[in-house]
Amino acid sequence: MAQIVLFCEGKESSLDYKVFQKLLVHIKDSVTIIPLGGKFGSSAYIQGWLNRKGVVNPERSFFLRDRDFDFEIPEQESLILASKDTKSTIYSYATFRTTLENYLIDPNLLFEHFGFSKKDLSLVEIDKIINDAAKLITNYSAARHSLGNIRKPLDLKTTWIQNGSGTLPDQEILNSPEKCKQMALKLVEEFSSSSKSINLNFYEEKFDFFLEKFSNPDFMKNKEYMIWYHGKDLQKAISILMSPLVNNFHWNSYYDFAIEKIDFRKFLDYDSFINRINSFTN
Repeated sequence: MAQIVLFCEGKESSLDYKVFQKLLVHIKDSVTIIPLGGKFGSSAYIQGWLNRKGVVNPERSFFLRDRDFDFEIPEQESLILASKDTKSTIYSYATFRTTLENYLIDPNLLFEHFGFSKKDLSLVEIDKIINDAAKLITNYSAARHSLGNIRKPLDLKTTWIQNGSGTLPDQEILNSPEKCKQMALKLVEEFSSSSKSINLNFYEEKFDFFLEKFSNPDFMKNKEYMIWYHGKDLQKAISILMSPLVNNFHWNSYYDFAIEKIDFRKFLDYDSFINRINSFTN
């Protein structure tokens, strides 16, 4: 059994698993990477896995997950300590950006991978498409952050879309702040009628706060949406805008390409996480 056990979201074919295979290749003999599917029920899964393997108290076990809408975003870029299980020494962390996709979507790499120079699409135009995609989901992102902000410790979903993240509302709803607010408000009302009561005025205040924040020109100019918006939603919005311009536009091959190209150590949260793992292998 390896000294370090690292749990990640997804399957062996997932982006998370592929990223950690790359990042930990230098200590691969000292680390076992276990994909555990989704984040829900992760604590029970991890403890069950350790018990089945007879690893009751490993020197260290780690779990890195997407932040999603579950934690406050630190003022400075940093790794988020999600929880610490003192009995089994499992350290659970969350990323600074919302999802792994938020780290992988990069205009320069999109330009390089898809050969846009041969399709009369400049790097500036690709960058604009990403910005336009972010603008497309601004109202929806305000609704999702508002739901995430009020749901703790409740089990309230952060979207009314049945398929969850990566599937967007109809264009009519996307383009309307009021309709996004009302769709989310309906979700809150349905939850309140069947479970615990939620202050609807508090939700509306949160929505107005996030909408104002996301509508600030500096927010778009500084690409803060790469930190705040859900990566799968942004990915879908980019696909909507990119597909008419590029034949066979698919993300899978791009993400494999991006994982190999990106230096994840330039992100302070990933760098901190890898340093912590390395400290137990020296």
